[in-house]
Amino acid sequence: MSDKTHFNPSKVYFIILAFGGLLLVAYICLLTLNFNQADATTSGAIGDAFGGVAAPFVGTAGVLLTFLAFWVQYIANERQREAYEQQRNDIKRERFENKFYELLRLHKENVNEVNINHGAFKGRDAFILMYREYKFIYLIVEEEVTQHLKTYQLGDFELKQMSHRFAFDFFMNGVGPSTDEYYEAMGKPGPVNVLYIKINNKLKELTRPHKDDKAYRAGHFEVKFGYKPVNGHISRLSHYYRHLYHTIRFVVNEEQTFLQNYDFIRLFRSQLSIHEVALLYYNSFWYKGQKMWKDEMSDGKINHYIIDYKLLKNLPETVQSFGLKASEKLRKEMKIQKNWSDKKIDHEVKLSFEQTEDNVAIFEQK
Repeated sequence: MSDKTHFNPSKVYFIILAFGGLLLVAYICLLTLNFNQADATTSGAIGDAFGGVAAPFVGTAGVLLTFLAFWVQYIANERQREAYEQQRNDIKRERFENKFYELLRLHKENVNEVNINHGAFKGRDAFILMYREYKFIYLIVEEEVTQHLKTYQLGDFELKQMSHRFAFDFFMNGVGPSTDEYYEAMGKPGPVNVLYIKINNKLKELTRPHKDDKAYRAGHFEVKFGYKPVNGHISRLSHYYRHLYHTIRFVVNEEQTFLQNYDFIRLFRSQLSIHEVALLYYNSFWYKGQKMWKDEMSDGKINHYIIDYKLLKNLPETVQSFGLKASEKLRKEMKIQKNWSDKKIDHEVKLSFEQTEDNVAIFEQK
């Protein structure tokens, strides 16, 4: 708030009255000075002389008093305008917070409503099993991708990134008669199409026949799910990821400072379990989840949610035992999206995976 809003109109009124009073007293004193000792002619001359001398001062005083009166009114109007602006901002802030907390409540409901095998596994327990299922799918996919594309001389980063992309596609859509045409059309014609068909056939073979106590193996990884895996989760998770994305986008696009946005995103991020964060990371490889790395707005603004708001903050190494480490992917995206120096990237990657929120260093967006 500017200094002029601290102006006290009562002080101005006091100054105006005091100044006017002094002028009135001075006028009376001069008018009556030696009046009894002068004759009428002399008194008239003195009056005319005093009137001629006093008129400019009285006129000036009138102008000053008028100016002060307008000034007081101007300050009062400014204070009223700023009070209105503050009230409007408070109402806007309250509406934003109400909508944010409603979105937060809906997110919790979405998590609780996720269930597998007719409610046998619900909520966060379901996310733990889905994480294990994704790991199982990924290990199968990575083996096929590595063997099939080894002649293309792709680096380890590219192979793992492609494996994650394939794996999440199969994780979401599953395998079966209803998806055969979908995979047969992917990347057609070419090596990607052939790879989709091979992986589809292998996953179908590995998951049948199914029994709830059956142990599924992928390399050295063996797991019992208690339900038929690779049956697809798009009906369970598509709404969950859409809501998560729109909640983050809603906060980021709010007209407030980056630090304020970060605090709300941090609050939202704190509601995610470790396995939710892990699946959020793996979802970012999929074509529908890539906006978490780079989201272009209609006004030309580009948001980098994972980088700028450290969405992978609480992702420990223990859940990154396969595939591409989140720190490697983060480094690559920081270089591509931000063009930061290696020193800056090292610093930001370290901050992005620290487990203590108090040590988070936040940079203002430019």
